Amino acid sequence: MPTRLFIPANNPYNVFNVDFPGALSARSRTIELGKRTNATRRTTWRLVAGFKGEINDRYSWEATYNYSRASLISRISVAPTAPT
Repeated sequence: MPTRLFIPANNPYNVFNVDFPGALSARSRTIELGKRTNATRRTTWRLVAGFKGEINDRYSWEATYNYSRASLISRISVAPTAPT
């Protein structure tokens, strides 16, 4: 696995417009800081209600209501560990 990465200045994803040679520390998981934990809470609910009826043999009616809601809370933390 290569440990060096080069991003040229003219790369469309390089917003700084300078060459980035060498090892990137951003690719590290920073294991030395401690174990990473992730806690996620997801809540989703949906309500659907409706009525339908007939006016006569030729005409009928229908009314519906659809409502939904979703929320997500995600926490990522690092528990520091003592150096060995």
